[in-house]
Amino acid sequence: MKVIVGLGNPGEEYKDTRHNVGFRVVDRIFNSQFGNPNKFQISNSKFHKIFNSEITEGKFDDEKILLVKPRTFMNNSGSAVGKLVNNYQLQIASELIVVHDDITIDLGIVKISLGSGAGKHNGVRSIIDHLHSQDFIRVRLGIGRGEGDLKDVVLSRFRPDEQDEVIRMIEKSSEACTMLITDGVDTTMNRYN
Repeated sequence: MKVIVGLGNPGEEYKDTRHNVGFRVVDRIFNSQFGNPNKFQISNSKFHKIFNSEITEGKFDDEKILLVKPRTFMNNSGSAVGKLVNNYQLQIASELIVVHDDITIDLGIVKISLGSGAGKHNGVRSIIDHLHSQDFIRVRLGIGRGEGDLKDVVLSRFRPDEQDEVIRMIEKSSEACTMLITDGVDTTMNRYN
């Protein structure tokens, strides 16, 4: 089983902000069906109150896949992820993939990590606190540091001149998630880092 969690904030006011690129990757995976509809079968997305998340169930070849968008707001993402991990008894180092923005990485760059700290990312910090571990897979999308207060940067929208780069990054991240499922973390890290 693989659980792919895209981080973001719910609500129209946060749509398309830099902080919500994790949601956009999950949407891209859902819409592309991993680029191969013969291998990936999905159900419709449903809100699950117990996990406070929008969840899409599916299969990739014979492996069960969950695509998850927590509705907890970014800074409390760990409450939803913790319930998913406990309910499905996930082996977090191999079955949990968290997709999120990263201000420490230049715009458009995608990096894969396993077992790294949260830095200044409150959503990742919340997950680490709830799991009592940082040993999960992360797909980190570079949004750049920008100028001004950190909160203002992550809640801002991408400029028109950045849009093409953002679309390429989201596509690359969805491909990285596919590779994590098919080839594992070490091979994927070698390809993207």
